[in-house]
Amino acid sequence: MDWVEFTQKDVDILKETVLDSIKAIEEGKRQMLKNPGSETLKAVFPVKPGSECRFCSYRTACPQGQAFLEKKAPIPEGIGVEDIGLD
Repeated sequence: MDWVEFTQKDVDILKETVLDSIKAIEEGKRQMLKNPGSETLKAVFPVKPGSECRFCSYRTACPQGQAFLEKKAPIPEGIGVEDIGLD
């Protein structure tokens, strides 16, 4: 195993790369929330609605995910672990 020395310049380059990536992600998030139906967004994140939609952070900006979740049958009131003897 070889030890690789890092210089301050290497650290500065890495820091700048990370910050640029974070800025790009944040800008993409702003654009997505501003225009959730854009073709660019659809190309990068193809919509595949499924049961995982309920955990998605972006479901409020995703009409397909919302529609999928609305079609699912709601859990009836009064049904819980107590009702099936798992308390």
